[in-house]
Amino acid sequence: SFQNVEPGRIVAVNGGLLLLYGSAACAGPLIASQVIAVFGTSSLYHWVALCYLGLAVFGFLRLFVRGAPETREDYVPVMRTTPALFELDPRGDHEDADDEPQAEAPLDFPDTSASTTG
Repeated sequence: SFQNVEPGRIVAVNGGLLLLYGSAACAGPLIASQVIAVFGTSSLYHWVALCYLGLAVFGFLRLFVRGAPETREDYVPVMRTTPALFELDPRGDHEDADDEPQAEAPLDFPDTSASTTG
C-alpha cells in the first residue's frame, strides 16, 4: 500500500490504514452476529466467503486499474529490533554521526551507600 505514496505521506497513510482496520474490527463481529441471527449459524461461512470474495475483487481491481509504480527503489532489508537500526537505512533523512559529535550528559544518581538508621 505504500508503493504509490510520497515519502512524506507514509505516516498519514499508515494512520488511515490503522483507522480502517480498527473500524472493520469493530463492525465485522456486529455485522456477522446480525447475519447469524437472521439466516442461522451456517450463514457465518457464507459471510466469511463473501468478505474474502470482496477482498479478492478489490485486489484484482487495484491490480488492473492502477498498475505498478513507475519508479521503484531498491529493497533495503532491516531487521526487527530497535529504532536505532533506522539509522542504517540509506533512504532516511538523518545526520551523520561523524559530522557532529554529541556529548553524553553525565548521570546524576543519588548516593545510597551511606544509609542512616536511627
